[in-house]
This record gives sequence, structure tokens and C-alpha cells, in this order.
Amino acid sequence: MRVSLALPEPAAGAAVLHRAVERPLFDPRLHRHDELEFNLVVSGRGRVLCRDRWHDLRPGIGLWLFPGQEHMLMEQDAAFAMWVVVWRPALVRRLARRLDAAELAASDPPGEHRRRLAPAAARRTAELCARLADEPHAHRRNLGLAWLLADAWRQGSSTEPAARLPAQVEQAIRLIQHGSDDLPLAALATACGVSPAWLSRSFARHVGMPITAFRARTRLARVLDGWRPGDNLLHLALHAGFGSYNRFHAACRRWVGCSPRAWIAAGGAARL
Repeated sequence: MRVSLALPEPAAGAAVLHRAVERPLFDPRLHRHDELEFNLVVSGRGRVLCRDRWHDLRPGIGLWLFPGQEHMLMEQDAAFAMWVVVWRPALVRRLARRLDAAELAASDPPGEHRRRLAPAAARRTAELCARLADEPHAHRRNLGLAWLLADAWRQGSSTEPAARLPAQVEQAIRLIQHGSDDLPLAALATACGVSPAWLSRSFARHVGMPITAFRARTRLARVLDGWRPGDNLLHLALHAGFGSYNRFHAACRRWVGCSPRAWIAAGGAARL
């Protein structure tokens, strides 16, 4: 699904440090956005699902996520932290022409885009991200974002291969994400052409959580997507498939990092 990052004008992008200890996840759903995204891991370990592939994240890894690629942060340990940088399409197109790097402005370019940065390059990039995050002047921040985009694109000592999901697990994810999250395990397995036992084992191994937990995460996304000021959260939670408000509350704390009411008080959206 396409989401809006709601970047304020005249910002050409943004740089935000994501820490697992402060917020378990940015967004509990497969999503994409118009902005080009770059993730630089500074500590801990995590895993991103992008299209049909897993990308393992560890310190020094830089991951590019393009506008046509649905992605989702699925796993992270308590020490996980990464810089998340996004750039508006206009800036990306302009720099892609100057750098003669058409791939940079593509919606969904082929190949792998997870790179291992040399330690010195990773430190320099992280320091620039920190300076941009603290820069109050919009013009200087935009100039820094342009420099960061050009510099980060050139970095990377090697391309890191991603692990492909089994087709049946990918199909189960798509079915659950797109409205079939109430299918019993046996019916879900039949739709994917495998046995329930195989699907249950393979899903947990490759996705990092049981199907039941992934269902709860998907239902939570449905509630958060559908909420509007004045809506009854209990009604939305029950309609999304939660058996009780307590289950919805527990899912929100696990995946978003706060209670539903705190999420509403913070603005009712996951924002950069």
C-alpha cells in the first residue's frame, strides 16, 4: 500500500534515527512511498522484507528502498538502531541526471541494493545524518541532503545478496495482507498449495513470527489505517478481527510501541 510521509515544505527530505528501544516499528504493514529511502544500520541487528526477499541488517549495512518497492521492518533486537533517510522525487531526479545514474531515479530497479560500507564511510555517513537531523535551517539542510544522497550512492565496498522467500510463504503473506487474514490455517495452506504443517513451520522460520502473530500485526495495520478523529477504536478493532480490545491493545504495544490512546495523542500516524 502507498503511504504519505507528510514531509513539511520546503524540506527536500528528512533524516531520522530509529532506535528499537524507543519505538519497536515505524509501520506495521507492507508499504511504499514516493520518496527514495536509505537505511544505514549503526548498531544491533534487524531484518527488512522487501518484495519477495529478506534483507538482514547489521552495522555498516546500507539498504536502498525505491518508490515502487513495498517493504516492512519485520525484526530487530533491543540494540538495533539505524538512520532512515528519505528524499523527495524532484531532488532524486535532479541528482540522478547530474550523476549519470538513471538507476537512482527508478521506481523498482533490478538487482541488489544492500551494500556493505567501509567502517570509515559508515561513520562519516552517520555523522552527516546526525548533523542534518539537528540542522534547523531548511536551506542548509536541503544542501546537506543533496550531498548525502550523492555520497551515499557512491559508497559500498560490495553488494550484499538478499535471501529469497519461498513462493508459498510470500503468497501467504500477500493473502493475509490483502484481506484473507481470517482464513483458517488449513484453508490458507490449501490456497498456497502446501500442507498446514509445512506452512506453519516455514512461515515462522522465514518471517520470524508465527502466522497468528502476523495476523495480529495485519489487523492492527487495518485499524490504524482506518482510524479517523472521532472514531470508536473498539468498534474498529472488533471489525478488523480482534476478539477483544485487550488483544488490540497488546498488539498496538508490541508493534507500535505504545497504547492506542498514546498513538492517537501523538498524532494518529507513523511519521518521519
